[in-house]
Amino acid sequence: MLINATPHYLVMTNEDGTEFTLPPSGYTLKAETATVLLREQDGIQFFATSFSKDAHTVRDLITIRDQYPDAVIVGSIVAAQTYPEDVVALMTTPETCRAEPSRKRYYAYRFTTYGG
Repeated sequence: MLINATPHYLVMTNEDGTEFTLPPSGYTLKAETATVLLREQDGIQFFATSFSKDAHTVRDLITIRDQYPDAVIVGSIVAAQTYPEDVVALMTTPETCRAEPSRKRYYAYRFTTYGG
């Protein structure tokens, strides 16, 4: 089972090429951000951004796992990096990777993970 934890409708592609739309679940995963100025060069500032867990999102993930323990929770790349034990990010199909968002297609059987 796939859980769409983004605010967007996602058009997913199965291995056989069939498509289906995965609606938002009502959960949107968030992360706290922090930026640190690394350097300045010719009036241009360069920052490092880091992400940390948001307490509300942690509670949402617990709720999702309690209801759907075996679900694949799909979120943004930031969410996948911040909550690597629970969230994966989408992989766009090669033919739509440069398309406008409404025309993108995502694999329903391949995901990016930062948790191993």
